Amino acid sequence: MVYIGKIWGTPAIKKPALALIAALALFSPFARADDNYAGAIYAEINAEDTYLAAEIYTAGIYGGEVYYAAGAQDAAAEDTHTHDAYAEDLLVCDVQADDAPPHYAYTGYTDAHYAYAGYIYTHYAYAEDNYAEAVYAEYIPAEQTYVERGFALLGRGEFELAAAYFTKALYLDPDSADAHFGRGGAYLLKGEYALAIADFGEAIRLHYNPVGAYNNRGLAHRNKGELDLAVADFSEAIRLAPAYAGAHNNRGTALINKGELDLAIADFSEAIRLDPNHAGARFNRGNAHADKGESGLAIADFSEAIRLNPNHASAHFNRGNMHAQRGEFHLAIAGFTETIHLNPEHIGARFNRGNAHRDRGDSVLAIADFTEAIRLNPYHVGAHFNRGNAHRERGDIALAITDFTETARLDPRHVGAHFNRGNAHRDRGELDLAIADFTEAIRLDPGHVGAHFNRGAARRNRGELDLAIADFTEAIRLDPGHVGAHFNRGTARRDRGELDPAIADFTEAIRLNPNYAAAHFNRGTAHRERGELDLAIADFTETIRLNPHHISVHSSRGLAHRDRGDLDLAIADFSEAIRLNPGYVSALNNRGSARAGRGEFDLAIADFTEAIRLNPNYVRAHFNRSSAHAERGEINIAIAGFTEVIRLAPNDSDGHTGRGLAHLLRGEFSQAIADLEQAVMINPYDTVVKQSLEAARARRIR
Repeated sequence: MVYIGKIWGTPAIKKPALALIAALALFSPFARADDNYAGAIYAEINAEDTYLAAEIYTAGIYGGEVYYAAGAQDAAAEDTHTHDAYAEDLLVCDVQADDAPPHYAYTGYTDAHYAYAGYIYTHYAYAEDNYAEAVYAEYIPAEQTYVERGFALLGRGEFELAAAYFTKALYLDPDSADAHFGRGGAYLLKGEYALAIADFGEAIRLHYNPVGAYNNRGLAHRNKGELDLAVADFSEAIRLAPAYAGAHNNRGTALINKGELDLAIADFSEAIRLDPNHAGARFNRGNAHADKGESGLAIADFSEAIRLNPNHASAHFNRGNMHAQRGEFHLAIAGFTETIHLNPEHIGARFNRGNAHRDRGDSVLAIADFTEAIRLNPYHVGAHFNRGNAHRERGDIALAITDFTETARLDPRHVGAHFNRGNAHRDRGELDLAIADFTEAIRLDPGHVGAHFNRGAARRNRGELDLAIADFTEAIRLDPGHVGAHFNRGTARRDRGELDPAIADFTEAIRLNPNYAAAHFNRGTAHRERGELDLAIADFTETIRLNPHHISVHSSRGLAHRDRGDLDLAIADFSEAIRLNPGYVSALNNRGSARAGRGEFDLAIADFTEAIRLNPNYVRAHFNRSSAHAERGEINIAIAGFTEVIRLAPNDSDGHTGRGLAHLLRGEFSQAIADLEQAVMINPYDTVVKQSLEAARARRIR
């Protein structure tokens, strides 16, 4: 199972109160902000469940002048998902081949707004709205009043109004640097990145808070996908403030987007060195390690992020994904469960926990999780699709078909939905519907090997051998190493009596997989049909070596030994087949025939009788038992037995022939002639029966 993609971001204070806080910096012009310390210059404001969460440069304190730090806006993320999932190739043949590509692929990510903070400058503490603007007018310029109001609105998350107040300030003073800086922040939070870039550029031109302006402009560039410009801005912020952990973290996120994972890891590591408690850098470094396939290192980083912030839902979620990729499904389930505990509406956690339950073989719990994901998002294509797979695994084929149909309705180009619905229809024996679905999957994806292969299997089951061979041939063209396609094409060719091509296909399957017992078995069967008994016995013997409990092969090798006249070896093989399956009626019949060939009629009759007990309508066993009685001179019993053969199979010439010859042995020429004439009528090409009929007529005349 491939799980929904990891979430990028830094840990967040869930919907923090956006208050204005004043503080003094006593020994340094810069101080770090946290929940208990006010007025920071390098406050890292983190948003939960963000793709690459922002760290926004905030206000500071200079001398004894008071600055105000606005808080962050946390935005809830929404899971978005891709819709293509691929199912296993299922084999349908005499002996099924194991050919199952991976489970269902599924990816996705979450995205959210980015947190921002700014600062204002004044000599006076700001009061709430109960102070009139006239009060401010006595002490500070009008444009600064608008700036302060703008930052206050930012703190309350009213970004549209905040931008309007900053714009009023700029109308009064076009060179108001803090208004440009504040409005840039409002635009950044609104997702109007081009406008944000312009305002932060003005702040930089006016030499206002350059570290914050470069950092925040870098975020806007990154969110626009202008990654080189983002890296350049973050690098400038780092040049100006080398100890700024947030800028290192933010540059790392841009580098991840560029695919430069080693450089990103270096930046996250530097952020951690500067701030060992930086949970966001731990989280993002874990994501970078995950992208490099370093699941152990990723888990270690996610675990440390969780230690620093136990409520970091995304870290629990991504750690769960890593455990799932490592096959540690119980740990994955624990991670997804904690994610759901922290965020009950986390669709991705429900979906992935369902996948993990399914990988553990617990389809009931998987279905419950997929159902909850669908309740949260009725349009969740992957959840409908994977619930259908879980239903099919439980044998609930009708429910599976319903889910696959809904998947196809939501996404008509969903190849996997058509492919797996075809498999479900085939499970129910609805071969026409199965072929229609496989055909649609091929129309959507002409290179879909599994659809060609499974359509071929369905066509073979319908007896459409030419079409089946064409499908297997196309599967081989698309994937020359497809063992199952070579095997099944060989089986279809053998069904058509094309033994040489069939043997060639089985041989290629064996070359690709020397331990493929079924291919050895089927090639042995084809060799026996060609009369190549030594080659047949060699293949059957190899099949037994690879699979000692293969019941049919013992019986088949017994037949080859019998055909060679090696009755002792034949009886030994039939006996082993019966030991493995005491109800194996054909092996009982064949052993009886071999025993009859050795003159052991009592043992032969016992075998035929047991076969008839297990299957009273087994015509061949009735015929053979009757023949054995005739060999023992028990003509009346033989005639009764052949009469039963005729009752069970009126159009079988052997029954009439056997009874006719039995009558002939008793000198009952009229009855013999009548049966033999009927046998000739059924099979006019049997020269031996014709000769027997002529002999009966001649003896009656005498």
